[in-house]
Amino acid sequence: MLKIFIDNMINNNILLDKYLGIRITDMYKNILVAITNILAGIINYFTYGLLIKLNAVHLRDITFILNIVIISSIISIIYKEITNNEEDILKSIVTNTLILGVSLIITTLNYNFITTLVYLFSVSISYLLIMILIHYLNIELSKRKVLLSFKGYPIMLITLGILCMIKKML
Repeated sequence: MLKIFIDNMINNNILLDKYLGIRITDMYKNILVAITNILAGIINYFTYGLLIKLNAVHLRDITFILNIVIISSIISIIYKEITNNEEDILKSIVTNTLILGVSLIITTLNYNFITTLVYLFSVSISYLLIMILIHYLNIELSKRKVLLSFKGYPIMLITLGILCMIKKML
């Protein structure tokens, strides 16, 4: 029982496995997240302007979430039609906090439209690059001899932590 608890808490963590994209098997999901991020950012930029005019800024978060769900649903439907793939990718797009976070940053920092576009594209590209890095780290780490207790997510998180510390030093 303890083994199941620890295994699910660390190795089969549903948040890490299903929502954060640590285990990457299909790059198309990450590309769809990047596309959704760009489209949602643009729509949320204009939605926020409308909310300011209507003096309803307090509705920002719920409106952004609604926009993201609608855009993600449309992208999911288009994806299913184009690829004839019945896999449900909607939850992996909607639950990605990158999309909402980027929209909130754009409105908090009062970016103009051109700056918003640059920010959206740069964040989306950097997201894809990080997902590619994590994918290849997974491949390389699976080839290495690692203690059983560190195999999988633990060694991945330690490696990513070290990379983040190196980045801070530069």
